[in-house]
Amino acid sequence: MSYQRLKDDLRRDIAIDLLSSASLTVAEVAAQTGFQETSAFHRAFKKWTGVSPGAYRSSSNPAQERSSGL
Repeated sequence: MSYQRLKDDLRRDIAIDLLSSASLTVAEVAAQTGFQETSAFHRAFKKWTGVSPGAYRSSSNPAQERSSGL
């Protein structure tokens, strides 16, 4: 396994955890996972999971959808 692959896997796992359990914005999750630009985080997250960070958060946390009126 390459260093880049290991780094990407760790970033993905941390991002998934933060999006699933924390009340951080997507931009805050991007910053906490080491991305300078939120758009780069969006692209990487979609490459890793097949969905955008917002779509992932919505599908993984139905209680949040109800509380936000979505």
